[in-house]
Amino acid sequence: MVQAVRTVHQGKSALSPEVATKVVQQALTGKPSTASDQVEPLTPRELDVLRLAARGLTNRAIGHELGISHPTVQGHLASIYGRLNVNSRTEAVTEALRRGWIVIE
Repeated sequence: MVQAVRTVHQGKSALSPEVATKVVQQALTGKPSTASDQVEPLTPRELDVLRLAARGLTNRAIGHELGISHPTVQGHLASIYGRLNVNSRTEAVTEALRRGWIVIE
């Protein structure tokens, strides 16, 4: 307790970044954050791939559109699935829509 008071007196936070994030999340939304809400943001290229996947393009068509190889598209999708903790293109698109990261035009 004494250490926490000293830390705050020095202008620092007594809370870990993880706890501080949860406190802010709950204060802003009125609900606690969950593990599923804590994901690493997608890169701009991953968002490009996901937007095109949401439009129904195949991996080859996405690669052609973005000027990247088919295996590179597959790599981006694998990274997206891992970051979002999903197992399919449909789940990834659904999660990105839920988070407001992409919109379907």
